[in-house]
Amino acid sequence: MLSTRPLHRQISERHRWTRPRPATRTIVAATLAIVTPMGVAGPAAAGSLKAELSRLPRTEVLPAGVVQVSPYVPGMGEHWANPANLPFGPIYCVVQGHITCMEYMISQKDFAEGVSHNKLAPWFGGKRQPAINHVDIGFEPNGHQGYEIPHYDIHMYFLSPQARRAGDKLSTK
Repeated sequence: MLSTRPLHRQISERHRWTRPRPATRTIVAATLAIVTPMGVAGPAAAGSLKAELSRLPRTEVLPAGVVQVSPYVPGMGEHWANPANLPFGPIYCVVQGHITCMEYMISQKDFAEGVSHNKLAPWFGGKRQPAINHVDIGFEPNGHQGYEIPHYDIHMYFLSPQARRAGDKLSTK
């Protein structure tokens, strides 16, 4: 089961400018390689949670062997994955039965050693993936339950940040 602790630092801390390290440049390049062919959704994608969820696939289309592996995690939703693919992924974030995100966890060592991860399955079963609205990359210096080594959590969201917050409000009711 994945940790439910917040993965994001305070905004002021996240946006401090520091000279990019080689591993950071690799992460940015890898993210662009993932996002560019998939097409990033623009501001028009923002809207109500219900409207955004209505255009996203439901869990019934997930590949065989994918099961729920965590309860609702704020900002992400439930986590679903094939246990055989853990910890790397893909891990699917699910809100109200809709797939809202795809996640991969890549070790800090892989980035530091220049290991490429350019054959990530962009979706499943040959089906078209929804447009990516935004990507979050969170560094876990001590890892977390399920992947205890230093690594990066890469979340590719199909929902707007506003809809993600709305999903959190519904989950607490």
